[in-house]
Amino acid sequence: MPSSVRVDKAGTSPGFTDLHVTVDAPDLRCPRCSRTMTGHGSYTKCMAHVVGETPCTLTVKIRRYRCKRCGVTQSADIPFASVVSTTITEALERRIIDLLRARQTITEVACACNITHDTVRLVIDSVHIKMPALPSILLTDEIHAKSYRESDTGKQVCVFWACAYDGATGCLVDVIEGRGADDMDQWFKQFGLDERKHVAYFCSDMYDIYLNAAKKWCQFACIGVDRFHVAKIGVECIDDARRRLQKGASNGADIKRRHRKLAANRGKRRREHKGEPWVDLEKKTICNILAICDSKHSHLRQAYLVLQLYYIWQDHPWTDRQECEKALNNWIMKASGLEVPEMRRFAKTVAKYQQYLVTATISHINTARAESTNDKIKELKRESRGFGTFDETRRRLLLAFGALDAVEGATAYERRKKARVSAYASKPSKRSKKKH
Repeated sequence: MPSSVRVDKAGTSPGFTDLHVTVDAPDLRCPRCSRTMTGHGSYTKCMAHVVGETPCTLTVKIRRYRCKRCGVTQSADIPFASVVSTTITEALERRIIDLLRARQTITEVACACNITHDTVRLVIDSVHIKMPALPSILLTDEIHAKSYRESDTGKQVCVFWACAYDGATGCLVDVIEGRGADDMDQWFKQFGLDERKHVAYFCSDMYDIYLNAAKKWCQFACIGVDRFHVAKIGVECIDDARRRLQKGASNGADIKRRHRKLAANRGKRRREHKGEPWVDLEKKTICNILAICDSKHSHLRQAYLVLQLYYIWQDHPWTDRQECEKALNNWIMKASGLEVPEMRRFAKTVAKYQQYLVTATISHINTARAESTNDKIKELKRESRGFGTFDETRRRLLLAFGALDAVEGATAYERRKKARVSAYASKPSKRSKKKH
């Protein structure tokens, strides 16, 4: 502690500690006449403090001083007080921030520090957010913020916030209020051209607003679409085709059983038959499992075969872009010629995002790290019973999932700013150097 602070008494109880300290300022000078002030009584104040991980009550005895000439009275400053609130110390503020970085909820932090929820929210609202830096691999996704019903129409409206992630570390870069074109433009405008040149790769799902924003603001980046999102659409198309054909079939339950067998054993079949030609093996397996003479089932068999060909293209370690594009074009032609409308729809989707899909496959980029962090955000939202305002949520998420230097406490920020100002003032000016 500073020399102006003296510990008078320390009492310990199980899991809780009481400390009594006195704050002096013997060299305090009058702000009007600059004379030394004399003692003029004292008063006590209780503050929330923490010793290690144990919360405690700090009873502070603060000296008051009075100028005999001007009659001005002034109290001694508390050097360990937080700028957020006069009822907590700087050590407790750091402890709250550390617990929020550990992804604890507001209730858990309040119970651990023996303070109110409002005090925790004060610390969150006063956190200083630094200017985000664009990573070399930029990933985008969205989180569900809230839902409400319109008073006029009764229609349910879902609000989403876009999130930017670092593809190398999976850390959250920033949270954007909305996911529209104007919201993305407003966020990218805060970065200069040199910063946007730092982005080498951009990857997202098949949301056109994200891709258009990347084309507009990150002209030097390789823009790709996550291939696993595309494969998920293919599985959904197969499910739609199976359900449609299953309704008119006499043995619909048998089709469903065969479909589950195909979907569950795909990875196992590939591991067991590494040396054999993968395409021919899958064709035999699918034809044997779906060996039914019905025309409807022949269409389903064709759909499974075409989807398996897409999986083969996706899993192949492509190095040449022209060969990759040529193979994908051949697959699109085959899928477009099927009599299954669901697979034709899937082929149309792949053709629409073909350029981005090939880029992601060649560059080996995907949104896996963003999806992983997104799941953790959803878990924190569930434990917190929802989020509050956008500003509070943004600070909480950057504390929990951002880089360590993305956010700092209000007291640490104020002290760093004062130190920087004093260091700048102590430097000799250019004019004084010329005189010497």
